[in-house]
Amino acid sequence: MGHSMIDIAIEKELLFATGKGQLQIDFQLAQQKFLTLYGASGAGKTSILRILAGLMTADKGKIIVNGITWLDTTNRIKNI
Repeated sequence: MGHSMIDIAIEKELLFATGKGQLQIDFQLAQQKFLTLYGASGAGKTSILRILAGLMTADKGKIIVNGITWLDTTNRIKNI
């Protein structure tokens, strides 16, 4: 994870439209850049946003925003 505005690498078991599955997200978003989430209904788009907002907890991974660790499941950090 580098010097991006948002660094996220998380995993979450979810019930998708097609059944149980593993949501795996790994991306870096730089300042002044945009990211679009798209996919079929039930693919996990809203779950990603809910995890970033702190409304849902990732099973495993890290979220770092502007150098501040919001979530690090290995080190049991949760600041969301």
